[in-house]
Amino acid sequence: MKKSSQVNRPLLRSGRNSKGALAKGGARLASMAGGTGRPVVDQLEPRQLLFSLTISPTDVDPNTGIGTRRAFFTYHIPTTVNTAQITNNPPNVVDEDFNDEFPPAGGGALPNVQNFPSGRVLLGSFIRINHNINPGSNFQVRAVLDGSGNPTGERFLQARPDIGQFFEFRPQTQTGLSQGVSSMRFVVRGSQGSSAGLDASRFSVQLFFRGVVTQTFTGAQLLARSSTGNGVGTFTFNSTAGNPAFDGLRIVATDTGADAFVVDDLQYTAPAGNFSAAYTAGLFTAEVSFSGKVGASARFLDLYGREIVETIALGIPTGGTLPLGDLDDNGIGEINDGIGSITLVNADESTTLTMFGGAATAATTVDPDTDFFEGGFAYKRVKTLVGQYDLFEAAG
Repeated sequence: MKKSSQVNRPLLRSGRNSKGALAKGGARLASMAGGTGRPVVDQLEPRQLLFSLTISPTDVDPNTGIGTRRAFFTYHIPTTVNTAQITNNPPNVVDEDFNDEFPPAGGGALPNVQNFPSGRVLLGSFIRINHNINPGSNFQVRAVLDGSGNPTGERFLQARPDIGQFFEFRPQTQTGLSQGVSSMRFVVRGSQGSSAGLDASRFSVQLFFRGVVTQTFTGAQLLARSSTGNGVGTFTFNSTAGNPAFDGLRIVATDTGADAFVVDDLQYTAPAGNFSAAYTAGLFTAEVSFSGKVGASARFLDLYGREIVETIALGIPTGGTLPLGDLDDNGIGEINDGIGSITLVNADESTTLTMFGGAATAATTVDPDTDFFEGGFAYKRVKTLVGQYDLFEAAG
């Protein structure tokens, strides 16, 4: 169940565009500096490949000996921020109590006990829960029963991971895209006669951002996040100045023999999107066509010398409040800051590189004029020879 405050949801600009071929983009980049200790790559998280186009033998037309690759990416141009674009709304607070999960398809009473499958998205809050706990009976939603054995309407999540097993909470938008948060909290209670709760000698908690572990809590550090200083109570995890947002929290069993425990009253706080209009005003999308012989390649870097990420999903998704390129809501993009350089390797007189401009807007369906669709965003190329000059100028 969800309770949240709402703010304005500005989207990217749209323009007049022409029809093109649809293609499939990659997943998103894991990119985050800082953290407690050395950031660790999450091996189970989908990764975004760095952006380099290379002509392979399978790309080549046998009649010409020339191959062609196409790509699409959104980038943020440097702008002078207009303070009128910055709002001062309170953060969004989302609550999840598990009380409405697993409604029967034909209606009727909710089940008293239900194994929780990995990947399921919670109703209302849109939090996705992933886990690798086996057997399934060690991770369930259960009902609170009264003295007569009847459900009271209150429900909770019960977990008993063994060593190496985990479960995690991944806040999402309504369209299934990552939601950056500044804080997450939940209540832990003992279960099945045990009062151990989240045993700090057998569990660790990891915070993630874009697929990278940015903070890890074990032992005394983990107990310091509890309202009681032990394994039961309200556990609260916050972002820091060095890691201003996270998009996942994982509880990992680091030893055997842990008792079952209850998780309830999950809550996260997400930035309101106060810098959303300022950030999205500088978003533009490029369509690249690169041709050449086998082995020819083109590498794309942004203005900070970082690899450009091959994605058009940087704006505000449908149902969201934060741009996906600025999940910590400070008006500074985390990836794709302008187009700094394009380096051609193994190029000759047959090598060509062409770029077109356009706009990527949040969308749930693909219309006939869409040139490319990825992750809830539709790209359409501009039609006019003037291109996006006026929009660049207006962006500052």
